[in-house]
Formats: sequence, structure tokens, C-alpha cells
Amino acid sequence: MNTPTTPSTPLERPTPLLRLVTLRIIPFLLLCWLMAFIDRVNIGFAQLQIKQDLGFGDAIYGLGAGIFFIGYVLFEVPSNIYLEKFGARKTFSRIMICWGATSSLTMLIRTPEHFYIMRFLLGACEAGFFPGLVFYLSCWFPESYRARVISWFFVTSAFSGIVGGMMSGTILHYLDGANGLRGWQWMFMMEGIPSIILGIVAIFYLDDSIDKARWLDAGQKVELKELLRPEVSRKPEKIRFRDLFGDPYVYILAIAYFTLNSGNFGLGFWLPTILKDFGIRDPFMIGMWSAVPYAIGSIGIAIISGSSDRRQERRWHLLACTVFGGLALASLTLHVQAFWLVILQLTVAIAFMYGGMPLFWAVPFKELNTKALAGKIALVSSLGQLGGFAAPYALGLIKAATGRLDTGLIVLGALFAAGGVLVWITARSHRQASATFPAQSLASAENPET
Repeated sequence: MNTPTTPSTPLERPTPLLRLVTLRIIPFLLLCWLMAFIDRVNIGFAQLQIKQDLGFGDAIYGLGAGIFFIGYVLFEVPSNIYLEKFGARKTFSRIMICWGATSSLTMLIRTPEHFYIMRFLLGACEAGFFPGLVFYLSCWFPESYRARVISWFFVTSAFSGIVGGMMSGTILHYLDGANGLRGWQWMFMMEGIPSIILGIVAIFYLDDSIDKARWLDAGQKVELKELLRPEVSRKPEKIRFRDLFGDPYVYILAIAYFTLNSGNFGLGFWLPTILKDFGIRDPFMIGMWSAVPYAIGSIGIAIISGSSDRRQERRWHLLACTVFGGLALASLTLHVQAFWLVILQLTVAIAFMYGGMPLFWAVPFKELNTKALAGKIALVSSLGQLGGFAAPYALGLIKAATGRLDTGLIVLGALFAAGGVLVWITARSHRQASATFPAQSLASAENPET
């Protein structure tokens, strides 16, 4: 049996017990999160064929891509209420099976209305998944260790671009026409099935509480409960309407988060089109090349996060990420002739744009009135998620009207930079970021989906 660790002692390194819990829980949840992201953005590859097959214009595609977030925002709170009532195991299983089935059934769409309905349902099905993950992690990991665990999900979000691009491009190329189905139909069906399987596995693999974990012995359960005891003993905060909506800084942060999401999802949904417009027609090669910026960009995210943690500085790092990310996004309108320069532009954009997201959540939430702080963070997240709806739709309208994405990319780049400038101006002290969150590190910020 392991020697109990004093709950108040910060965990600089994981104990053997926490390593055991990590190996049991985290790889499975990371795999689930990976598939969630792939099912969310694979429409960017499907539209390489779907627009021609079904006659969808760029505006229809942009609206369908973005309407996912309407369903997501509307059902985020109800989904989390369900989790609290029925437990994480059943909730995760329900979410994954439903979103996997919805993703697979998207292969049957024939009209724009079908497209909109399926994208809305996909968002509604996935709603609450990441908040549920964060809640579930709080049941197994102490706050001082939970931070670094949550950071792995940020990295997985970027990594999904690598896996998703290669997987989608391969399916579109090699299965197009097999058994009378187009490549995009095979892609939706095949990429939805793993989520259904994971949902079935979750009901048997996950445990709702420490007491129900058969892979822990009695001594390990006592030790883990002792590590979590300070958090369990906290009284839940009463949230009043005026406390939640009366703080103007909530709306400043929501605007900033809206701009960051606009840039990230705008680029994510239209990246395959950018590569196609450069002259790459083969979906397989588009998938392969789209993986390169995400692969290199993931390294950039780690470097940026490490630099911010070492210096315990957030504001200037965030400002640099948003300014350089915005410039890189806007630079795509230069239409350089060398393909390697296009890949470099995309890599720089992804590294800074994805790198800025966790930094945002480590910046000055102590500026908020402490009343109903958790609810305010959730409100910032919900309002900011609408950027994922607005940006793809706006880019679709612009491309439909002009035949190019240039104007939209410049606007998104400017918005992305403006979001960082807004936070930099309104935050009184970058040191308050560390003081707000107990883990004293970048990843200790509450996740944007919480």
C-alpha cells in the first residue's frame, strides 16, 4: 500500500497511485476527445466532394459547419444536469453513442435542410462532453495535479488535426465509389463508428466513483479520498442571477473568447479549401498536407505553454500569440507561389492560434467579482463558443459572394489579434492569473468548455 500524501502538499510529481489512476483513465478519455474533435470538423474534408454531389454552395456549407455550435451551446447546461443526476459513466456513454450515430447518419443527407439538422443534432449530442470530462477528473485527481492532466486535452485538440486529416483524406481517396457510395459517405460512416464503440466500452470501463473502482484496493481508495478531501469538503457556491450577469468583465472576456474561437474554427473548417484553392485536388494529398501544420504546430503549442509556465507570465504571451497568429492568418491572402511557404504560414497560424487558447484561460479571472466565479467562467465559455458558428458561416458567405476567402481571412486575423489586445488592456496584472488558479501553471486554468 502506498504511503498517503498530505492533501495540502502541492504535488510537484505524481505519486505512484496517481500514475495508476492516470494510466487507467486518461488514455481512454483522450481517445474519446480525439474522436469528438474528428467528428466535429471532418465536414471540412467532406465538403471537397459534397458541394459538387449535392449542389451545396459555400454559404450553405459555412452555415452547416457553424450551426453545430448552436446545438452545442443550447444543450450544454442540460447535458451537465443529466451528468450530475445519472453519473459520468452513463452520460459519457450516451453522448458518444449519440454523436457517433449522428455523425454516421450524416452520410444520408440530400438537401441543405438535412445538412443543417444533422449538424445541429451533432452539436446537441456532443454538448457537455468536455465539461463532463473536467467534472469527472475532479472526482479522481487533486487540484494541484489535475491541471497538467487537463492540459493534455488541449494538445489532443491540435493532434486531432493530424489524425483527422490523414484519416479523412485516405477514406475520401481510396473508398470513393466503393459499393456505390461516395467517399464523403464512407468518411462519415467510418469515423462515426469508433465513437459508438467507445460509448459502449465506456459503460463497462469507467467507474462513477472511487468506491466503485474494482482496480483499486481498499488502501488505495483511502489514500485517493484523502488527497481529494479538501475539495470534497468545500460547500457549493450559491449563484444568483445578478451576480452572474452583473459583472461587465464577463462580457469583455466573452468578446475576447468569441474572437479567438472565430479564428480557430474559421481556419479549421476551411483549411482543406485553402489547400484545394492552391491547386491540390486529390483529397488524399489534402489530408496528408493538412496534417503537417498541425503536427509542427503542436510542438509550437508545447513551447509556448512551457515558456509561459517558466516565466509565470500570461498577458504578454497571449498578446504575442494573438498578434502573430492573426498576422499569419491574414498572410494567407498573399497567395505566395511556393507551396512550402503556404504550409509555413498555416503552421505558424496554428501554433500561435492554438497556443493562445490555454493562455486565455490562465489570464486574469481575478478581475471578475468572486461571486459566482464558476458560473461566470461558464457564461464566458457559452457566449464565446458562438464564434465557432459565426466565423465559418461568414467565410462561406464571403466566398460565395467573391469566390475567394481573402476578405474573410483578413477580418478573422484582425479579430483574433483584437481579442488578445482586449485582454491585455483590461487585465490589471498578469500575475493575477497565477493567483487565481491553485495549480500555479498554465494548464490549471478552467477549461473553456467548463
